[in-house]
Amino acid sequence: LFMLLCSVLFSDQAWKQFYQRIAVLKRLTQYSAPTSEFCSTLYSTITFIVCWLSTGCSCCLFCRCCCHRCWLLSDAGNICPGMNDVIEAMAKRLVDYGVPEDQVLGIRYGTRGFTAKDAKPVVLTRPKIDGIHLTGGTILGTSYDHHRVHRHASGYISASDGHSSNGYTTTSSYEESTAHNGGNSGAAADDQQSSDELEAILHKLEFWRINHFFVIGGQGGNQLAAQLAEGCKQRKVPCCIVGVPKSVDNDVMLVDKTFGFDTVVQEVVQRPLLAAKTEAASARKGVGLVKVFGRRSGWIALQASLASGVVDVCLIPEEPFEMQGPAGVLEYIKALIEKKGHAVLCVAEGAGQDLLYPEDEPIPVDDAGNPLLRDIGAALKKGIKAVIPDADVKYIDPTYMVQAVPSNSQDHIYCRILGFHAVDAAFAGYTGVMVGQVNGHFVLLPSAVVTQSARRVDPSGKSWNRLRAAIGQPRFQNSKTVDMPVSAASQAY
Repeated sequence: LFMLLCSVLFSDQAWKQFYQRIAVLKRLTQYSAPTSEFCSTLYSTITFIVCWLSTGCSCCLFCRCCCHRCWLLSDAGNICPGMNDVIEAMAKRLVDYGVPEDQVLGIRYGTRGFTAKDAKPVVLTRPKIDGIHLTGGTILGTSYDHHRVHRHASGYISASDGHSSNGYTTTSSYEESTAHNGGNSGAAADDQQSSDELEAILHKLEFWRINHFFVIGGQGGNQLAAQLAEGCKQRKVPCCIVGVPKSVDNDVMLVDKTFGFDTVVQEVVQRPLLAAKTEAASARKGVGLVKVFGRRSGWIALQASLASGVVDVCLIPEEPFEMQGPAGVLEYIKALIEKKGHAVLCVAEGAGQDLLYPEDEPIPVDDAGNPLLRDIGAALKKGIKAVIPDADVKYIDPTYMVQAVPSNSQDHIYCRILGFHAVDAAFAGYTGVMVGQVNGHFVLLPSAVVTQSARRVDPSGKSWNRLRAAIGQPRFQNSKTVDMPVSAASQAY
């Protein structure tokens, strides 16, 4: 009641001056004697006041949590280890803040849950979320209902020059179809439909009086969160929208790592790569070929190859290579087999796509802006059999097997921290942001900025050259400037 009375009596300028003085007093009491009971109590009180003031003096934010409604959205796309961990951590944290359990709802099947009649929200009560971190996948479900508004707003595809952020020259199958069916009129109609869908979601948030909206998603999901935050601001809807980046490829810009990445690397090392090593070493002229996640970034292939210690060749999207020629991949594999009797390859799914499409043919993309990849693993297997006809090639594709497992202990902790900080950020009044770890510190990042590009492996950086030094891998280029295998005393360390 005191805070409500003060918010009515004092002007905004007076509140700003009072907030600055309180912040200084908070800093002074922070360095007081730890045994001082007075300073300890004063510090706790000032901390509460500062948090309250930082929300714009919104009394209902802290004093009326019983009236809050919170929605959790699991974005469209693939599942990822740790999604249930984040959902459980958020739901429990919201209850700790005083939000009633029946007001914490989960949206089913991504953005489809806003409009589909067969996907009603799930009430995330304690019995409902208890123990879900021990299972893989997500209890909210996922869906591949992408919206073109995500792609255009994120800048992933540039309409002017047709170049994507991953270096591909792309063309959308959608754009090709509209070119045959009326051109700009079809595109305008689709843009209008996407705008209507965004307006429908904003209407839901306003109509149901949702105070906090949390998005667990990748580039498209967090771009949607940024658009919704801007829409709520324009409509003056009091809803805080916070995102948690989800990407099994670990390709979120600025973030040290995404949740589930450590689990996937561990699963790739323990099962597929060791199985490929066993199969290749046991066969005459055996070759173990493992294809892993990595549409635009080769972090999984890099880290798994370095951790396993059994990989002879690692191919990633960031490092171009040639398959034919004296310095190509196939000749190198042939030399490995002649030397040690077998070889093990770890390939990211987005590697070598320029070799699988003709030079004059652009790489098509789907409605979400992701390039439609061809199977580099099958192409490598065919090439190896052409060079070494009697080679015994074992091709292993564990992509959907490694992402369906529960998270490991490190990701359990990481997901819990991300969930807690997401709820804390929403109750502090932040919106249009995502939670992430940068240089070992958990910070809030603007969703609209982070989703503009992807985090990729630097071919001239320490991480990639450390792997090349460990396995002695050349660059697989037939040019005159081709380099020799990197030695242990080279630039990697």
